[in-house]
Amino acid sequence: AGTLSTINWTTCARAGTVLIKKNGNVTVKTSSTDAATNRVWIACNGLTIEAGGKIDVNTKGYQGKNGLGWVGVASKSGGGAHGGKASGGTCQTYGSITCPQDMGSGNYSPWSSSTGGGAVYLQVAGSAVINGTITANGGKDSYANGNAAGGSVCLTCETVSGSGTISANGGGQESNNAGRYGGGGGRIAVTYDAAKQTQVACDVAFSVRGGLERSSNTLPRYNSCGSCGTLYFTDDQFTRRPTLKLAGRVYYGPEVTPLAGLTGTSRTIEDSWLVIEPDGAEVNFTGDLTLSGSS
Repeated sequence: AGTLSTINWTTCARAGTVLIKKNGNVTVKTSSTDAATNRVWIACNGLTIEAGGKIDVNTKGYQGKNGLGWVGVASKSGGGAHGGKASGGTCQTYGSITCPQDMGSGNYSPWSSSTGGGAVYLQVAGSAVINGTITANGGKDSYANGNAAGGSVCLTCETVSGSGTISANGGGQESNNAGRYGGGGGRIAVTYDAAKQTQVACDVAFSVRGGLERSSNTLPRYNSCGSCGTLYFTDDQFTRRPTLKLAGRVYYGPEVTPLAGLTGTSRTIEDSWLVIEPDGAEVNFTGDLTLSGSS
């Protein structure tokens, strides 16, 4: 039930087996200003995160007015970018799709600050069992001056399984009119042994959605949302699960192929964004397509 905090970018926790139990937390000591200062880096033979356990680097990235995704504009506010663009101001995406190692950028505002998501690098020689959470979400600004970008999660393993969540979402206000501009989504990459992965059930949810803005307690302003970040997998088997627990722009394979469509029998998409790129892509099911959730 304790907390392990790491310091410095090059600090690596090496172990045979890592078990993060219920109420346990692995994080970094502080967020960063204008340099990549701290991240969670674990190299092990096996990793298990129990339900209620977590690796949490939310708002442990670049602070406001800092990061690779921002070109500041005097007297103008906006969200921070990373894998996806933010809304408002001037921003640019950056980082690797296949092996993301960057933190999320902070917002840009002359008046207040929100901090981007941090970075998580997990090198697992064997299996990774994720029943808890791995989060690198960007922060929310409470003064209507922009939200920060999601960070990054890079997981290499033999197989991944469990029913937890891995997210690097952009910051945004979903319940009130603060935090006016949505932050861009971050980046998540999961590489595994494709043949062995087909033998393992995995119900982990992956999310790099952009931050939302709501102009009231009930109405969203979608024109001020941050763009989705990127999800990368070794192959396309996660896109063929009956429950599509993916929120982001999906890429897969050695050619880094963008997901061009969804086919199959029936699908349920819950609390996620469905973004099909490029133009002309298709969603084709012989059964039912069910969309549910509040956003």
